[in-house]
Amino acid sequence: MQEYILTVRAFDALPPVRFADVRVVITVLDADDHQPIFAPAVYAASVLENRAGGALEPPIARVQATDGDRGEHSAFRYVVLGSEQQLFAIDPETGDITERAPGLDREVRGSYTLLVDTVPPSAAPAVVTVTVLDVNDNPPVFASPTLFARLSEAEPVGSLVARVAATDADLGRNSQLRYAIEGGNVGGHFVIHPVSGEITLVVMVDAEALRPAGTGIDILIVASDDGVPQRSATVLVRVTVLDENDNAPVHHPDVESYEASDVLLLHARLALNLG
Repeated sequence: MQEYILTVRAFDALPPVRFADVRVVITVLDADDHQPIFAPAVYAASVLENRAGGALEPPIARVQATDGDRGEHSAFRYVVLGSEQQLFAIDPETGDITERAPGLDREVRGSYTLLVDTVPPSAAPAVVTVTVLDVNDNPPVFASPTLFARLSEAEPVGSLVARVAATDADLGRNSQLRYAIEGGNVGGHFVIHPVSGEITLVVMVDAEALRPAGTGIDILIVASDDGVPQRSATVLVRVTVLDENDNAPVHHPDVESYEASDVLLLHARLALNLG
């Protein structure tokens, strides 16, 4: 509200001139002729996924609008427009924006664009872009709990036996995986590359030396991410060792002698029966 103070003087037209003054106060009353204006009109904010949400959490962002009117005509409140108001709340007085409830999941949706307005409406709504930041909430995943491989006992050292691969739905360091042998691998025949997941042969395998003969070798592989807290998963690699014809026949005299005596005895019995 503005005031103008004037002094108005009335005086005689003819001498002797006499006059009189009067003080006039003009008050300009405000009319609601301004809309709220957001400054700035565009905001960028970020929030960690899986926060508890609600009023106890720090606000994600704060918007601000001003109104050129005075008094009651300058009063307004903030609102979130559209479907995003189901996920985000705004303090009608301060403009603080928070999640309504826990459960923002970056793996489901990585960003949100909010339109924030005032009541009565502003000259133009504010645009708030909220980016959901990743936390390490997903473990590595193998496509199958068991991987089967076949290896000839004649394969030389350095041969590729199998390759394991896991996936991680997180981002950045939270999705960077390293592989290691955690168990099995009796005899130390195999090693694994920590990044590629390639399993190679470092000590040749003798199929006849396996107990029981002809069985395979189990290797337990673990994949671990680089996040905090670290998460991991395992896969069992079952390597079947294929036998090759790498052993010559062995002469056993005792066995052959026994077999010959059996033949002679059989012939004698036949001769008696025929006679």
